[in-house]
Amino acid sequence: MRPARRGRSAPLWRFLGAPLPLVTGVSFVLFGMSLVDMARTLDRAERLRQAQSFARARIAAESAAMHCVAEKGFEFERVEAGDIRVCIRKRAADWLIESRCPEGSSYWFRCVELEGAAPRAMGCDCAAVDPAVLDLVGTGQCIDESELPRVDAAATASAARAEQLPAFRIDREIALLHLEAGTEADDFVLAPAAGSATLEVPGDIIVVPGHLWIEPGTVPLRLKLARDLTIVVEGNLYVARSVAVEGPGHLCFVTVTKPGTVAFADRDGNGRWSPGDVMRQPGPFAGAIEGSGAVYFGLVGCRGSIRVDAGIVPTGELHLRVDTTVCGPLVVPHGVTISTVPPVHLVAARSWVFRTERERVPGFATIGGRRPGVLISESRNPAALPEQALYLPPPSR
Repeated sequence: MRPARRGRSAPLWRFLGAPLPLVTGVSFVLFGMSLVDMARTLDRAERLRQAQSFARARIAAESAAMHCVAEKGFEFERVEAGDIRVCIRKRAADWLIESRCPEGSSYWFRCVELEGAAPRAMGCDCAAVDPAVLDLVGTGQCIDESELPRVDAAATASAARAEQLPAFRIDREIALLHLEAGTEADDFVLAPAAGSATLEVPGDIIVVPGHLWIEPGTVPLRLKLARDLTIVVEGNLYVARSVAVEGPGHLCFVTVTKPGTVAFADRDGNGRWSPGDVMRQPGPFAGAIEGSGAVYFGLVGCRGSIRVDAGIVPTGELHLRVDTTVCGPLVVPHGVTISTVPPVHLVAARSWVFRTERERVPGFATIGGRRPGVLISESRNPAALPEQALYLPPPSR
């Protein structure tokens, strides 16, 4: 029986072992591999062509936008940028830009019109007037006092107020829990004890008419931001735990000194003005005993470290009690007072900074002339103006 089976399968083995079928099979395999490789090459070439076309369209849109900045009061502009036709239509809040390439493809962008550039210091990981601060942080840029960011008084006058927002509450006991003599100004706490808050406000600025506290906790305070937000604190900022930001928005804390109050370096760390403290502005001490414009990272009894996913811009002293990492731009106008032994560390992580020439930073006065903001690519023609085409129809013949 076994020899019979071998006899029946022998022709198949002889066929598979013949040179012609073997060569034919290998040829088909190689041909299929070459087709796959060719398809991949063509796909890469097409993607490269699209990337080049998009880059040219963006450059043309940038050039046309800069050209239209000089045209005050325009509603619609058509600009020829090389062989690319660009049309810009001003809408209520931004510009809609179309770049039409000669091969027929079109790309859409939008941008806002800025009154000027944001403060240059907001584009640095750390900016300080005193070079000793840069030595402490280990990085950053030394700036002059004239380059310090200035709060836009007109913008803050019409901003949302903390006492009107559910994410803030007045706490008349928190200062007594952490400071020997408490405070004299109002104390606001950011977010309830749940540990997270969605900051939905009409604009992009919140004014806190007093001190702002971020309570101690074992987990970070999580804030959800749909857009950039600046919190202007008309007092001191007390940060006792980490702050994490979720969403596309960036957060900035700014502390200011209200008229009649002063900023000082709290050398003994007791939270109030006392002999040995250093004034950070001319004139005698005045106002609330805790001063204003300062930022405190860590409170008495705090352990561990703090990581703040925000920009920090005080007008007074920066006080350090625990290891602290600032993820956004850090601007230090005076000095850093360390209130513990052994000393702790301050790190400017530069996880993000602002593109100050083309990006708006809410709440701050601008510098220079009008300009278009950063171009944002649209995947298709936005439907905001469906009844209005960016290009006029061609004349009939």
